Amino acid sequence: MHSAAIVAFLAVALLAEGSPIAVGPLVSTEALLHGRAGLPLCTYHIMVWFVAGLSIGALVTRILADEREPCICDEKPQWDAPPPSGAAAAATGVCADILYMVLREALAPQPVDIAQWKGALALAAVCHCWRQVALPLVYRSIFISFSAPERMPRGGLRALLPGKPPSRAECSTNAGLAMLAGQAHTARTVRIAVHRPVPSMAFFQGVADALKLRTSRWPGARLVALEFGPGVLERMGKEFADSSVFVRLFAKSLCGLTSMDIAALGPGRGQQCDFLSALVDAYSGRLLRLSADVDLSLRAARFSSQMTSLRVSMGPLCIQALPAVDPGPLQHLSLFDVVADFEWSIFGGRKEGGPLVFSQLRELSIGYSAGAPVSAPDLRRNQDAVQLRFPALRRLHIFRCPRSCALLDRSIYPQRLDSVVVECASDAVVLERLRGIVPSRALTVLLAKTDHVDPDRYYRATSGIFGAHAVSDRPSLVLRAKGSVPDPARIDWPCLAALDIRTYITTTVLLALLAKLPGLGSLAATYLISSHFPTDVHIPSTRTSGNLSCAHVVHSKVSCMRLRFVMDSKLADTDVRFVLYLVAGTASLRTLSTTPATCEKLAKLMGSWGGQYPHMQRVGLIAALG
Repeated sequence: MHSAAIVAFLAVALLAEGSPIAVGPLVSTEALLHGRAGLPLCTYHIMVWFVAGLSIGALVTRILADEREPCICDEKPQWDAPPPSGAAAAATGVCADILYMVLREALAPQPVDIAQWKGALALAAVCHCWRQVALPLVYRSIFISFSAPERMPRGGLRALLPGKPPSRAECSTNAGLAMLAGQAHTARTVRIAVHRPVPSMAFFQGVADALKLRTSRWPGARLVALEFGPGVLERMGKEFADSSVFVRLFAKSLCGLTSMDIAALGPGRGQQCDFLSALVDAYSGRLLRLSADVDLSLRAARFSSQMTSLRVSMGPLCIQALPAVDPGPLQHLSLFDVVADFEWSIFGGRKEGGPLVFSQLRELSIGYSAGAPVSAPDLRRNQDAVQLRFPALRRLHIFRCPRSCALLDRSIYPQRLDSVVVECASDAVVLERLRGIVPSRALTVLLAKTDHVDPDRYYRATSGIFGAHAVSDRPSLVLRAKGSVPDPARIDWPCLAALDIRTYITTTVLLALLAKLPGLGSLAATYLISSHFPTDVHIPSTRTSGNLSCAHVVHSKVSCMRLRFVMDSKLADTDVRFVLYLVAGTASLRTLSTTPATCEKLAKLMGSWGGQYPHMQRVGLIAALG
């Protein structure tokens, strides 16, 4: 009888603790036994407490009878403590031996074979230790979601990613929060998504408790992300009029965080966002990311004086002002769709004398979407405007910059930058201003349509960027929109190092472009269209031999190519011939990324031409899907 009880207990323990299906996100022992094994919860609890009671009772009886000193297994294991060291983990086998001795004395009147139970008990002890200590360490990300029931996938993340390790844990109810609170302190990322319906106060109390437990035990918490769905903030203001309740819940929980991400999703207008203002004001970490496509008003808040990274992404309708940022410790600043009032406030918005110096700022990103209703202001238009200085800046990213953008001014930067990325919306004036920008080691220019721009002015401006006196050591060009491909006969870009064509281009035009780019080292063509291939180019076939004329060598410096034909399923022989022409004429090519159909044909032909073009064997073919 006792042996049968031990066997049943070990079977249940191994099923619950050691089975692969038990290590899914938030798949607890109770849920597993109740859902998969069909075993009632009370049965499992009775078996566990029955065996534990027998073990403890036998141990106490043995101690009282023999008057021996207490055993080390009397101490209650601290499962909520930080992960055990190597010595503590090695003691698992010792505890298993002690547990075996207790069970043998209590359950076996007659002597039994030690080897018969030692391995099983040790395995059960290891499985129990894995569930209590090691398993929470696997959860690198905790995702707390409160949304409509139909939005939650059945089985959580395990149903979406079968066979994957449990890298995230999800819960959508208050009951799940109780279990999550015990494991949240081991995760590096906690994401809280609040969608409709509006949760109760108990939900936020559980979230606050989980965060407080996490920050108190692990002060190096990386990120807490708060995501509010469309209309949730407005409904929360109606349901919970007193926002101080939320402040009391989250203020102490956020004090130990180093990074926080806040996202407010639309559509919505006129939200006061007192709750978000309180969160921003209570947050004292170093990294803050704020994303919103609704009108926000956070004038009452203040940014942390310890902040080193601020990333703000607003929608086209968000024109409300935010608090000014402290330029002292700031190292990363990213602003997207920051229109007039907001930009004025983020850069100070004050009439103090002297420049506003960002002494430690390393990276600055500022951009505008096509739907922004207000153009970027010129901070120099008034006598009392803020004068900016970035003496330590290394990377500058400007997207869709208008003509009046104050960041296209050489006087506010150091002598040289590491990287400059500028996206121009077919504005020759911006291109001309780029000629006077501070020199950089790497300059990337993203161009849109150029068909409605004065050609003479356009090519004159680009010649100053990619010409013989380029402002960068490794300038690169990205052609993104239809009509942005320049005329090969008019370009003069000897210093262009990388060309990325993300629009439709024919093979004939591409060959003409490559012939005018002697300094090119990287080529990418996403949408290649087959055209008439030059008839004077002789490429040997698989049956006849021949050599490629030196007059038709494409380039000798290109080391990386990424080619993709539009109609990959209808790949013609001329397309493969074109790619072979590029490979055979580029001796320094090392990597060629193309479509699967092209890669398969090229692999066969390049293998047969190894004797004639040895460098073809050194080209790595990568089949780029999509």
